[in-house]
Amino acid sequence: MFSVNLGFMKAVSLFFLCCVCLIMTVSCRRHDYRTVNIYVPAMTNEATAQVVGTALSKVEGVNGQGMQLDIPKMTVTLTYDSLVTALKNIEFAVAEAGYDAFTLDKNGRPTRGVPASALRKIE
Repeated sequence: MFSVNLGFMKAVSLFFLCCVCLIMTVSCRRHDYRTVNIYVPAMTNEATAQVVGTALSKVEGVNGQGMQLDIPKMTVTLTYDSLVTALKNIEFAVAEAGYDAFTLDKNGRPTRGVPASALRKIE
């Protein structure tokens, strides 16, 4: 019958295990940066823009330094890591600050969002 060298089989098994571990380590994503435009209809002056910017900069995964607040257009453009936070968390941060927040599509139209009134307590 066949004679199997156990040392060779262990070496081959170890080699394949190392290859699998290496592939998994290299292929795992560590960051997934995305840029989003958010429409904040009440952001009409510097004071409201500062409140919105401060609320967004506290969200983990949001790049506060690259945030652009456009008061005339009432929009916020920011980059966030979607592996750290979800877009809905960003919208909720604006709503918790007291302002409506709506994600804009590629054509600049509001598509979805969180109105601030959704977070107000019912008494």
